[in-house]
Amino acid sequence: MTSDRVFVGIDLGGTEIKAAALTEHGEVLEHRSIGTRGREGRDAVMERLAGIVDWARQVSPDGLAGAGVAIPGVLDMQSGRVEMMTNLTHDWNGFLLKDALQDRTGMKTSVMNDVRAATLGEQVWGAGKPYSDFICIAIGTGIGGGLVLTNDLYMGARGAAGEIGHITVLTEGGYLCNCGNHGCLETIAAAPALTRAAREAIEAGDDLLGSLAGSIEPAPHQIVQAAQRGSETANRIFSYAGRMTGQALAGLVMTLNPQAIVVGGGVAKAGELLLEPIRREIKRRTTLLSPERGGVEVLQSPLGGEAGAIGAAAWAMRSDKGAA
Repeated sequence: MTSDRVFVGIDLGGTEIKAAALTEHGEVLEHRSIGTRGREGRDAVMERLAGIVDWARQVSPDGLAGAGVAIPGVLDMQSGRVEMMTNLTHDWNGFLLKDALQDRTGMKTSVMNDVRAATLGEQVWGAGKPYSDFICIAIGTGIGGGLVLTNDLYMGARGAAGEIGHITVLTEGGYLCNCGNHGCLETIAAAPALTRAAREAIEAGDDLLGSLAGSIEPAPHQIVQAAQRGSETANRIFSYAGRMTGQALAGLVMTLNPQAIVVGGGVAKAGELLLEPIRREIKRRTTLLSPERGGVEVLQSPLGGEAGAIGAAAWAMRSDKGAA
């Protein structure tokens, strides 16, 4: 058995809670995934978070050293107060999550945004490791981002840097976003937007999913399967999502001149269906940055859906050392 100190990282998602128990040297001892049950309200979710901490204690040979929680929203990094939680109930807003979980579990806890956590995971143990400057974008139920600049995880003045999903990409019209704006990238390229586009195509008579065409809410993986079977509509859905994602990222590329962009989240499992149109659009919109002048690489995350939990554990380690 290892004598390394163990930390648990918890990625609180809108539909799923993912957790990873890691040693301080990055060895993953165990993963766990459970349903969020977010509609049952904050107290029910807090009970599940506390249960994850108890589970991590059991799988830690020499005891648990700390917990990190990544949330889908905006929070005050110092106090651990949730300012806005996306894709969960509104009773989280203003909630002192850090203190509440510490009080419930007796475990030292740190909190951060979920995609900033994923970015940290990529920096320490993932695709971002070779780079001093990179952008991370996670595309799933929502869209978020994180920035590493000159080897530092950049948080911004209030810890909210990287809200890529809420960059306006449609200045006229566009769907209403959870944030209250219209035309955000999230309303076009996140998983619910892909499902909406597929559903609208099916309702219009398109045999998009073949034998699965009766599906009321086609999931992104079903749209991927349809594209792989040759569906032009499915390919167009991903092409449009990738193009608009590339449009949003191109502005960041011209502003920050990163070496790489790491694409993660559930929708990134589409692979080149999504990545290739992202690359094309970035290249089209960043002509000043030729390869000789520092063109940007677009990479798929090797950590996949575990990046947030792994990064949350890394944040707990930094907090334990007083480096967060």
